[in-house]
Amino acid sequence: MEKRRFPRYQLAKPLTGVVEQEGQRYRGTVLNLSAGGFYLRLAEAPKKPLVIQGDSDYGEIIYAGRTASGFGNIMRVDKYRGSVALAFAWDRGAMDAESTNVVGEVIQEQEQKRALGRVTTAENEVVVGGHVSSALAYDIFSALRALSGDERNRNAAQGADRARLSLKGCTSVDSSGVEMFLALRDRGVAIVGIEPEIDAVIRRFQIGGAADGKGGGDAG
Repeated sequence: MEKRRFPRYQLAKPLTGVVEQEGQRYRGTVLNLSAGGFYLRLAEAPKKPLVIQGDSDYGEIIYAGRTASGFGNIMRVDKYRGSVALAFAWDRGAMDAESTNVVGEVIQEQEQKRALGRVTTAENEVVVGGHVSSALAYDIFSALRALSGDERNRNAAQGADRARLSLKGCTSVDSSGVEMFLALRDRGVAIVGIEPEIDAVIRRFQIGGAADGKGGGDAG
């Protein structure tokens, strides 16, 4: 799992965003963001290659009819089948107060969702409970990193299992939480302990196995 300077939040309702480079504006959908920047899926593929950490790159997001904007840099460009996405980092020291406030409000909304869930650890499991959204992602990833580090330090002869994610106690999950589960599954994290309340959601997206309230199934 990656270590980040700022917690990143996957957005259940994506925002509109723009990145500008060398006079060309690229509009798309903001899939996630942090206090330091955002990840933008472009509506159309650029006609010319984007420059990593170009001079005077500019980014903006629109939230509740207000705009957060500022100069910064394109840090990464990801190519998918039929689309392009990019990671943009703001120069936070140069952002105006209104833009900083708008970003802060988006994050505050995510933190309110975070308060509806909880993350604990037990043995080799990270256990999530309550309402789960991607606002818990930072806590979950940090706990998984910590458990994985502990396992690497154990004697191999003990045969410790890899860290798993347990949904025992999880009573609801929103779309951003589902996206987070899918990302963890794709990284090989076993998802177990699925409660009846969310079994239908888990089965629909083939994230885990049968819900028995005790162990569930591993991610496929």
